[in-house]
Amino acid sequence: MQNLTPKRLKVLNAFKDWKEPYPPTVDEIADILGVSRVTAFSHIRRLVKDGYLIETESKIRKYVLKGNQDESS
Repeated sequence: MQNLTPKRLKVLNAFKDWKEPYPPTVDEIADILGVSRVTAFSHIRRLVKDGYLIETESKIRKYVLKGNQDESS
């Protein structure tokens, strides 16, 4: 796994700190960080590539922390 940039660390922490029983959407992450949906998506995709998040089969709540795949159902 790679060293995280401050922005990617904020994205990862947003997933870790999420209080709902299901993972956040890209839009929710963008709102939390105060960035565009495209920027949030870019950081999320990089976190998937680096092995911090996993892309699931879900259409809306598609990304989960590695090890939390059961949350997307």
